Formats: sequence, structure tokens, C-alpha cells
Amino acid sequence: NKTLCYVDENRAKGDKTPFQFYGSNTKKWEEVKARAFKLLPPQKYKVFVREEINALDDFVSRQLNDTRYISRKAKEYLYAVCKKTYVTTGMLTYELRHYWGLNSILNPDKNVKSRDDHRHHAVDALVVAATRNNHLMELSKWNKFQKLKNGIPNHKFKEPWDGFFEDAKESISGILVSYKNRHRILSVRNYKSKKEGREFVNKGVSARGALHEETVYGKRQDQDGNYFYAVRKPLVSLTPAMIASKIVDHSVKMLIWDRLRKFGVDPTKKFEMPKDVFVEPIYLPNKNGDPVPIRKVRIRENFSNILQLKTDVNQWVEPGSNFLVAIYEDKMGEKSEEIVTFFEAARRKQAKRPIVEKTKKDERKLIATLQINDNFILGLNESNIDWDNIDFKVVSENLYRVQKLSTYYYTFRKHLASTLEHKEDELSIRNFGDGKTGWLTLSPIKVRITPTGKIEKIT
Repeated sequence: NKTLCYVDENRAKGDKTPFQFYGSNTKKWEEVKARAFKLLPPQKYKVFVREEINALDDFVSRQLNDTRYISRKAKEYLYAVCKKTYVTTGMLTYELRHYWGLNSILNPDKNVKSRDDHRHHAVDALVVAATRNNHLMELSKWNKFQKLKNGIPNHKFKEPWDGFFEDAKESISGILVSYKNRHRILSVRNYKSKKEGREFVNKGVSARGALHEETVYGKRQDQDGNYFYAVRKPLVSLTPAMIASKIVDHSVKMLIWDRLRKFGVDPTKKFEMPKDVFVEPIYLPNKNGDPVPIRKVRIRENFSNILQLKTDVNQWVEPGSNFLVAIYEDKMGEKSEEIVTFFEAARRKQAKRPIVEKTKKDERKLIATLQINDNFILGLNESNIDWDNIDFKVVSENLYRVQKLSTYYYTFRKHLASTLEHKEDELSIRNFGDGKTGWLTLSPIKVRITPTGKIEKIT
């Protein structure tokens, strides 16, 4: 929806709802409601004048509707190839998982579902697979007649087969989680077009991700001959740090400082931005006419790794995310890194050059590459691994995925962890030595986990 309004009114309103902004002034709020009643359809008017909006309830309702629709459509597709297709309710799965004690597989302390471990999806899948039509009837009887004593049923709910819990625990404990890697860089598509009765096929190449950050800077030179990069920022988006030292135009900076002083703020010291400091415009004197309102301010930034978009255009951008880190080793065994950004990877790919060189001109050899979601076994001696007869439990305890990559700082997280909350699930490599966070200490072994959970060493 688009709304035509005064800039100052919209700026003052901020993120508040109409009621939150106008409700304290009864007379004005009644005027606003009267105008809205004339202009808006009934349903939109109800939303506009609502005093309380429970975003969580709206979100949950939408999610439940989406889940129901997806379940129905999935059943339709599967029914085309398998006539015996059933959909179980989430509540039935919840109850059976609890009464069969399967929650305790991932959460030994209590029989409550844990979502911190990716394997909770496998537990749910196992429950759904083991669910039969008669379970709903049995569960109804259980809930109706079985009395709880100190929170524990009088007798155990019948399992699908004898030893079901132990079999489930054994199977779940050996699961290795597979992650999707973003190895593809460019997409090539052919587009058909017609011109003057003839059909043409055009080839289009696009990057599968952001090549660089969105902000475009201009390169400039100050009075001392030093180069810097500048970007224009709206006055209302300025931060205290920008105002203190990053405004390029000195006269504009002084005008802004004067405005802050009128609000009781000393801009030479640490301060918080007054709420309505820029509601009233600031004017720049003009010798040839009326004063000019200041709407945007040129901000100075310094970068060490900025890129020029085109050689003949003064447009500079920050490179996007790191695509991979290549680890090289020289003849003396000394290791070094090369970081390849997504921008550079796409440029090399389009030029049909290798993204990573296997051997450098100085004879350094490639020994490993790291990308987000790549899997590594950490802290386990390879001589203790029998690749022909994998001990999945041992490997699972030492299997990690690459979470973040930066210069000489590689963060790994346990492959089972579904959240970023628990520090004990995290390891990092910060150097190539034999210290606590050293490459030699953790001795990374790169592996591939297939979608079916099989493990393969990558050489």
C-alpha cells in the first residue's frame, strides 16, 4: 500500500501505529478516524483504527494455515504414486512422541521435545512412520481412563514393537546431518525473443547471490592529498559517530552541531541523538537567493578492500561475503590463506579461470578449502578412523560444519546444532600452529555428508 503524506508527519510518526501516534490527542484522533472512515474500505478501516495489534497471534495463524495447505497439497502429489497416503495431525505426533519416551533421546534430563538438535526432525519422522490408525483410538482411551500418579502413567503406553525405544535411540544417535552448500556461482539461462518475425535465443548470465554490498561510494581526495570514499546520507539517518567525525563539508557540519547545541547536546562528547532534532529543516545560506534546505549529508568512509565497479566510472563498493578460504602450504610446511570473495569468485568464473589455483607461482600447494556449511571432522586423529567401517557415533561427536569465515578466523559449529545459542557447540581455528585454536591441534579432515547420511572423505 502507498500513502501520500507530509514528510515531517511521517518522520515524526516513525514506527508507531496510527493509534499510538495520534491516540494521546483525543480531538486529532477523532479527526483522523473520520477521514480514514471516508477513504478506506471497511476491513482496512478496522485495521487502521485498531488500538492493539498482536503480531504474534497473526504470525502463528498464518503459519498454521500455511502448514495445513502444504500438508494437503503434499498428500495430493504423493497420492498420485501411492494410494495408501495418510496425514497425521501434529497433536497425535506430539502425544505419541511423549508417551513412547522419544523426547528423552535428545533431551535426557526430561521427556520434553528439544529443538536445539537437528535430529528432532528425524524423531518426528520416526513417530509418523510408526503411527497406525488404531493409535488415535488407543490414545483417546489412554487419556480418558489412565490416571496419572505423580505425573507418571500407571503402565507404559504400548510401543509399535518390542525394543522400539532402544532401536530408535540407536538409530538416531548414528545420524549425520547433511547441509546444502552454495558451490554454484553463476546461472546461465537462454531467453527466446522474436523480432521482425524471426526468433532469437539470448544467453543470460546472473550471479547466484549478492556480488557486493548495496551502498555505492565515490572516491574523493581531501586537501592533504589523502583519498577517501564518500556517500550521501539523509539527515534523519545520521548517527552520533557520523556527526562527530565523518561529515565531509565543514560548514554543513557546523550547522548540524549548532542545531544539536540548541537541544542541549555537546557534539564534541559522547551523546545520544535527540528524538526530534531534525524535524525542523536546517538551511544552508545562499548568496544568490533563498537559503537551501539540507536534506542529505556527504559522509566520509575509509576502506582497505573496496572495489571499483567499472574502470571508467567513479563507483566503489564493499565486496560481499567471503565465498571461500583456500589454505596453502609451502615446501617448509608453513601454511597461509587466500580469501576469495563472492565478487572475485564470480569474476574468475565468468573469465573461465579457476576459482582456486592448486599450485601458486611460488610453489605453494593447495591443501584445503573452506566454505560455509562444509563439513569437517575436528580433533580426531585420522589414523583412528576406519573409512571402510565408520563408527558413526564417534564421528558424530567430532563432526562440525563451517559457520563463519574471516581472515585467520574460521568458526565451526557442531553438525547437530540447530541454533547459535550454545557456545559449547562451537570451535574456532585462529592460527596454523599447535595451540588450543591451532590448525595442527584440531587437524581438520574435510568430509562430505550425502543427503542419505553417508560420509565420504574429500581428498
